[in-house]
Amino acid sequence: NPDQPFKDPVEALDKLAKHQEEKQNAKKGQGAKPAAGAASAGTTAAASTAASDASGTKQESFTERKARYERERAARKAAEAKAAEEAAKAEEAAKAEEAATAAAAETAPASATEGGDE
Repeated sequence: NPDQPFKDPVEALDKLAKHQEEKQNAKKGQGAKPAAGAASAGTTAAASTAASDASGTKQESFTERKARYERERAARKAAEAKAAEEAAKAEEAAKAEEAATAAAAETAPASATEGGDE
């Protein structure tokens, strides 16, 4: 039905995977082989992977792309957290150094004053 092409996205993906597989099989001269249980997402991913491997070019399936995106996102979040932690440590160290310098500055004039009284 052209006015509602995406009622069920999984079904649309299955049809696309079947079409690609039939195309690859036609190129090889083997004829179309229907995929058994193609309704599951795992079978769809396997069918699209098999079709892409047959053509020699690796096309990333939705599941693989999503997993890769999640790994990259987790790595980016970890790097941001590490950078924030290092920045907090650097800021803390700077404050500690500033406090030590201020404490040394407070004791220096007092000892200079004592030395000047003698």
